[in-house]
Amino acid sequence: KLHINGTPLWNEPFNQIWRQKFGPDGKRLAAVVSPEFGRWSIAVDGSIWKSSFSDVVLDPIFSFDSKHVAAAVKDNNRWSIAVDGAPWNQTFDMAWDPIFSPDGADVAAKIALGKNYFLALNAKLVLGPFEEMWDPVFSPGGDRILIKCVEEGHYLRKIVPVKDLLRK
Repeated sequence: KLHINGTPLWNEPFNQIWRQKFGPDGKRLAAVVSPEFGRWSIAVDGSIWKSSFSDVVLDPIFSFDSKHVAAAVKDNNRWSIAVDGAPWNQTFDMAWDPIFSPDGADVAAKIALGKNYFLALNAKLVLGPFEEMWDPVFSPGGDRILIKCVEEGHYLRKIVPVKDLLRK
């Protein structure tokens, strides 16, 4: 159980509780938890996600409004992203921390398949392949994404409208 100053905060007991993070509003708390030996998931305010994963769950990432939580997850040696407990339907060789748009409606992540990197948006590969790529950045309005990448040996910065990516 998770306690604060000796007082139980969560009633649900877990085998392990790691990487506790408060949401931006300071009211919600998420953590990586082990519900049973060899399984990992996320608990938010003491309630565990329905999905669990065999290998690892990285730090919980809150949306800016604290309503959503996502994490990079690894199950059976394949990576993916899970949002509010639902894993994306694709798996990858590697996935980095997900990034929420300012309104929390969209989730982007840097993804690796083989030696190439891609931008994934809402569970779909929408840009790439790149020889190298850095984490995507949403514009303050959430209508564009900045992509820093190496493509055909050239370092590039691309600013792409989200609406164009959602059509792919």
